[in-house]
Parts: sequence; C-alpha cells; structure tokens
Amino acid sequence: MSAAPGDGAIASDPPARERLVPLRLVALLSATFAGAYYSNIALVPLGAVLEHFHTSVALGALVLGGFAVPLAAATPVAAYAGEAIGLTRALALAVGTVALGAVAAALAPSFAVLVAVRVVQGVAAAVIVPAVLILLASTSSERGRPLALGMWSSVNSLGRLISFPVGGALASVAGWSAVFWSAVPVCGLASLAIAFFVPRRTVARPPLDRTAAASLTFGAALVLGGLTAIATDRTGRVVGAFLGTAGAALLVAAWRRSRDRPGSLLPVGLFSTPTLVRSSVGGFVQMAVIVVDITGVSLFLVREGGASTAVAGLVALAFPAVMVVASTVAGAVMARLGGRRVFWLGLALLAAGQGGIALALRPSAGVPVLLVVALGVAGAGAAFVQTSSASGATRPEHRDGTAAVGIFNLVRFSGTAAGAAWLAIAFSLGSSYRALFVSAAVVVGAVLALTAMFGGRPRSEAPMSLT
Repeated sequence: MSAAPGDGAIASDPPARERLVPLRLVALLSATFAGAYYSNIALVPLGAVLEHFHTSVALGALVLGGFAVPLAAATPVAAYAGEAIGLTRALALAVGTVALGAVAAALAPSFAVLVAVRVVQGVAAAVIVPAVLILLASTSSERGRPLALGMWSSVNSLGRLISFPVGGALASVAGWSAVFWSAVPVCGLASLAIAFFVPRRTVARPPLDRTAAASLTFGAALVLGGLTAIATDRTGRVVGAFLGTAGAALLVAAWRRSRDRPGSLLPVGLFSTPTLVRSSVGGFVQMAVIVVDITGVSLFLVREGGASTAVAGLVALAFPAVMVVASTVAGAVMARLGGRRVFWLGLALLAAGQGGIALALRPSAGVPVLLVVALGVAGAGAAFVQTSSASGATRPEHRDGTAAVGIFNLVRFSGTAAGAAWLAIAFSLGSSYRALFVSAAVVVGAVLALTAMFGGRPRSEAPMSLT
C-alpha cells in the first residue's frame, strides 16, 4: 500500500485485502500475542532474578521499568520511524529484536546487562502495538475493522493472561532464565509470519523533527519515571515530583516546536477530533484501573482476607480472563452499534465493576464469588473500552493517522504508571481498600459523563458487519 507523500492517513487498500487475508490476520495477531506475552513475562520470576544476581528488591523495579518506560515513551517516534522504513519490515524487525533480546536476557552475565537488554527490548516493543493497529486498519475493510480490532484486543488480553501461569510454572521447574527462553519461539515465529504474510505498506513522510521528537520522548520518559518514583517512598515522591516537572516542561517544548513544522509527532489539529481525545482518555483510564483492580484485590485477599498468594492470583485472573472473551464480543457489538456506544457501555461496566468490588470486599474462608463476579464485570468493561478506543484511534478521519496512533498508545501506556502511583498514594494516605475502589468508580463515572457531554460525533459511525 502507498499513500500520498506526507499524508500519513490510515486508509484501505482493496487489492491487499483480497490476498491471504486469514494468514495476514493471524500474523498480525501473533505479533500482538508475542508483545503482550513478553511485556509481563518478567513479573513472576522477578524474585528469582534478584536472588540470582544478589540484587535488592528496590532495584528490581529497573527490570520492569527498564522495559515499560521506553515502551511507552518511544511509541510515537517508533510509529513514525516504522512507517518511514515500511511498517511490515519494522514490525518484523521489532518482534525479531525482542526474540534476540530474550536470548540475551536469559544469558545475561550481570544485572546491569539484563537491565540494558530490557531497555533495548522496550524500544523495539514500542513499534509493535502502533504498527499492528495501523496495519490492521489499513488492510481491513471498513466493515471488517471492528471485528479485527476486537480480535486484536482479545489476543492482547490473552497474551497477558497466559504469561502469568506460564511464567510461574517455568520459573519453578526450570529456573528464571527459562521464562525468557520461552519468548524466543513465540516472537521468532511471529516475526517470520509477518515477513511472509503481511503486505508491505510504505508512506512517504517528511524527515522527522529530531528536536521535537527527543523532547517528546524524553519528556514522556521523565513523567513516567516520576510516576514510578512516586510509587516507592517519601524520598521517591520528591524525586518523582522533580522528574515529572522536568518532563512536563519538555512536553510543552515539544508541543510548541511542533505546531508549524513538518515531520512533527504533534501536528496542528491532532486533537481537534473528539474521537482521538475520547479514545486516549479512555485508554489511559482503562489501563490505570487494570493495575488498581488486579493489584488492589490481590493485596486485600492476602493481607486482609488471609488468602494465599496462589488463591489471590487466581481470583484476580478473573479480570483478564473475562477481557479475553469480552473483547471479541465488543468487536461484534461495535460492528452494529458503533464505537461511541460501545465505549460508553464499557465505561459504565467498568464503573459498576469498581462499585461491585468495593461492596464485595470482605474476608471469606471460601471463594469470594461476589468479588469474582465484580472483577468479571470490570474486565468486560475494560475490554469494551480497549476495543472501542483502538477503533477510535485508527479511524481514517484523523489528519495524521500515524501520529494519532502513536500518541494514543503513549497516553494509554501511561495509564499503567498512573495506576501504580494511584495505589501508592492511596495507601500512603491511609486509604481503605473500599475507599480505593469507590474512588475508582467515581473517576471512571466522571470520565463517562465528560466524554458523553463533550465527546462529539465522528464523521461516520454507521453500523458495520464483517464480510
């Protein structure tokens, strides 16, 4: 597929749609699964990694943050650069780099090398989500796009869901390095599938404004680093405030420089479309609530309910498990009702889930059925928000589709760090678990009200069906 020079709009290519559609879709979804699987794979064996390298728990955040921060901060630049060299080629190289990085991580001779490898992998992984979304949108028909994005959301949730039990089983049986080795065939096969079955898409774009790009990337990294620091201790909050302020200044500088320059990651009028604003805010809130719900419920069950870590983990898995199923349903519903209605329904379910969790929090000797149901409702809401937000970010009405997808994912990924900071601040202020989830319900409800009042109507949102 090709587009006009400097266009960057996401459009469809009918000939490309007619060739190898099932294999192309499987290849793109395999890249989604590989990226989601690897993004969480280090969570379970983290203790074993720290013990192996005789490293403190405080430094363990570098293993997680070393991947997550560049993944979020580099997404706009990665999307732009990926289109400049060809999204198919960039996606195959990115997934292949994650695979090679998994080998290097498994063989890392020191903790410093492991962290460095994770940083490189984070930058490579920043290509995956925007590239997959753009390729899905540009090689799917307008009728088929909702269901394709529903499948993307489902597979994304499935990769994250599977990574927890698989990571735990491998770490306990074969050691922490086996967890990283498991990602090699997953990512390697996905890279080959992309190279063989995904049609090439090239877009002629003006040279990237490197100053604005650096300001945006490092500004986002500092803000995310600040949020991560806030989630530690009192000293971390001071450091986090400093980093956040410096990062905000760089983001303002990036915006000011980008207003009238070609090759900008923040082109004029990017946020003039209500759909992108709504999608970005929804994605941010959804990711933050995932962290609050899964972590908050797990902590409550262990600390207040007397449950084992294994039981708490199984209960918390109700959230992502329902997301896997509900995402496909969301795509089908969106094909009939349109993205806005699915988005609002998702927020309503997400808010109801928070209220249900708050009501169901009570020590129980058996399986907390009401809590599992409330988590399932929240998971369904998150799936509806995730699917409809991705659809909104990839609509052809955006002036620069690549910039829209890049910024959308930057804001969305930032929600994870915000959720962790939300938890830390709430507990440092002595907040109860019930108050935590009530506040989450209020926040989600407020976002629902605001987006319903000011969300606007996209140019076209007619009912769609897959052909």
